[in-house]
Amino acid sequence: MLDVRIEKVKTMLNMENLDGFLVINTESFNRATTWYLSGFTGSTAMLLLCPSEQFILTDSRYFIQSREESPFTLKKVAGRDYMGLLEKMLKRRGIKRLGVESDKLTLEQYKQLKSFGVEVVGTTDIFWKCGALKKTE
Repeated sequence: MLDVRIEKVKTMLNMENLDGFLVINTESFNRATTWYLSGFTGSTAMLLLCPSEQFILTDSRYFIQSREESPFTLKKVAGRDYMGLLEKMLKRRGIKRLGVESDKLTLEQYKQLKSFGVEVVGTTDIFWKCGALKKTE
């Protein structure tokens, strides 16, 4: 089932001309989207969805759990420096246009992403629109 959802995300990336899409899951919100797309049920992670590969970034508290629950490529965050690892990954993969859920991104996170030299493309309900998520779930 995750394969079907990821194929829909890849289609969305192509339609929106995005190099990648970032999903931020913090202890206070966005766990449902993270679980639905990746299978991960933990409370803190980032998903970096690219056309050729999908990544889950998480710290040592959730490393084993994420490996067991998600087929995504796992990247271990040192300490809690999620943005530091994300910056390296964006640069290594040549990501210039990065989609984000604009209603779930803080101003500080936006500023950090811009400082990485990427164009931040805000979206609203993009996963609903492409059918990767269902409103009933």
